[in-house]
Amino acid sequence: MQYAHEKLIYLRGVKSRKEVLRDIGVGEYTLISYEQGRRIHRDEIKVNVPNYYIVSIDWLFLAT
Repeated sequence: MQYAHEKLIYLRGVKSRKEVLRDIGVGEYTLISYEQGRRIHRDEIKVNVPNYYIVSIDWLFLAT
């Protein structure tokens, strides 16, 4: 089973955290917390991140 925080790391791939931070408009601590599964995503992020990576909200946030 793959969870959202694992998918976020996979999607970021070779991009730097700084690049992703700038593009989606979150702070470094916030992104790290999301990628480590320590923080629940705000509704705004639940829309911005899938749009940024061109994936569906369902795929990203529902465990598969």
